[in-house]
Amino acid sequence: MFGQFLIEKKMASSEQVNEVIGLQKYTKKKIGRLMVELGYIPQKKLNQALHLYFMPNSFESAVCLKEKINSVQNERPLKKLAKEYKALLINVAHGRVEFVSTFLDDTMLEKAEDLSQRNAFVWIVAQEIFDFLNASNEKGQGASSHGIIVSQELTDDEKLSENTPYAKLFRECMGEARKCGASDIHLEPTDNGVDIRFRLNGQLLLWKELKKDHRESLISKVKWIVNMDLAIIGRSQDSRASFKQFKVDIRANSLPILHGEKIVLRLLNQDQNFNLGESGLNEQTLIDIRRAINKRDGLILVSGPTGSGKTTTLYSFLCEIDRQKKNVSTIENPVEYQLSGINQVNISEDGELSFSDSLRALMRQDPDVILVGEIRDKETAELCFKAAATGHLVLSTVHANGAREVVERLTNLGIDPFTIRSNLRFSAAQRLVRKLCQHCSNKITEELACEIKFQCPDFDTSNLSGLRLANPKGCKHCDSGIIGRRAILEYMQSSEVDSFLQDPIKNKNALVVSLKEA
Repeated sequence: MFGQFLIEKKMASSEQVNEVIGLQKYTKKKIGRLMVELGYIPQKKLNQALHLYFMPNSFESAVCLKEKINSVQNERPLKKLAKEYKALLINVAHGRVEFVSTFLDDTMLEKAEDLSQRNAFVWIVAQEIFDFLNASNEKGQGASSHGIIVSQELTDDEKLSENTPYAKLFRECMGEARKCGASDIHLEPTDNGVDIRFRLNGQLLLWKELKKDHRESLISKVKWIVNMDLAIIGRSQDSRASFKQFKVDIRANSLPILHGEKIVLRLLNQDQNFNLGESGLNEQTLIDIRRAINKRDGLILVSGPTGSGKTTTLYSFLCEIDRQKKNVSTIENPVEYQLSGINQVNISEDGELSFSDSLRALMRQDPDVILVGEIRDKETAELCFKAAATGHLVLSTVHANGAREVVERLTNLGIDPFTIRSNLRFSAAQRLVRKLCQHCSNKITEELACEIKFQCPDFDTSNLSGLRLANPKGCKHCDSGIIGRRAILEYMQSSEVDSFLQDPIKNKNALVVSLKEA
């Protein structure tokens, strides 16, 4: 037993080994990997221990190993992994993957098991035997072709097109999500297995449930397809992928939860149309927006919760600007859609490139229009107003519940009222509302009309006949009575911002005028 071996070699205490053995009841991980994750032994020390533990049983003749190497075909991902860890792939069969190396790296074995869904083993050989096998392997590859073979990394579409059960399942999942117009895919490990849910029109709908036996394998395969590091399990990570066959870009995030790793995939349509005229806003609202974004300087802010379409709205603003004659740049975390004619900066979370640092550098790039993904703190807010006050048009988002609250949020961040009054051209708050299907929606009942009149006495009830209710059964044109969503906007223009700042209490209803226009 490897645990007893660690105790005998004084690499771990009996208490640590017993604790790890107890944890194995709740996870399929091996003792060595759990020892590293708990911080009892470092990875390098584990590799040394495994080398010593397997060395007595790791000998096989060089001739036999050579024959195994020549039998391996069409295993590019595993071969690439072996090359990364200075090893050779020699066999993939009978539920196991075998490598040859002069040392043992447990991280390679873990990645190999995730990739192949088989148990991984390493034959430890002397350096001269490894050189002999490596030379034979390269010679064998050269004999099969008249030219030079260049190993290429698999593309996202090639990964998705793999002929394996979990790749097929994920491909089917992507197809269904695109077909129904889902904005997100949630893969949620549960006590019983895995739930796959789609976010459609703002609501999560269950697509498929899988049994517990498929939980780890499916999550590992999806992580590999969307370019996540398979070795990272105990902490969150972000990644991106792009699939031309579905015309979609994916922004992926993983998060360790009680029963495994949850993965959420944000689906970004590569053919997204950022046309402000087709946004559903009325004519007066479009006039006010275009008046603001055609100014030479100032700040335009859009607020709203996550998933309310703020990014789409800001990109629609950018598409109204003449990008041929103006230098347009964005600072985002992360860049969601790639737009032609725009310089897009993807900032990082590791502290090397922040919003404020990028904005300072961008100010020296002679910009005309700047989009800042989000105003998070006082420093970024001050830099945005400084850019707006020095002849640049700045667009951004901020966390607030309404258009008036945007101004209050800026004040709380430490921006003085005079600066806000002088530079804030447009303050908006956005939400997405579901559209009723016109083919199957129902008229409201008399009972509901009476209830509305009772609960909302100030509401104009003179024309309730125009109100409709969604039909939960739906029809061939819709999904449960809903046919997409549209944006609604409340906003304050610069004149209303000025009035509000002069006397917030007296002008608390200044927003109502804009609401009627929107």
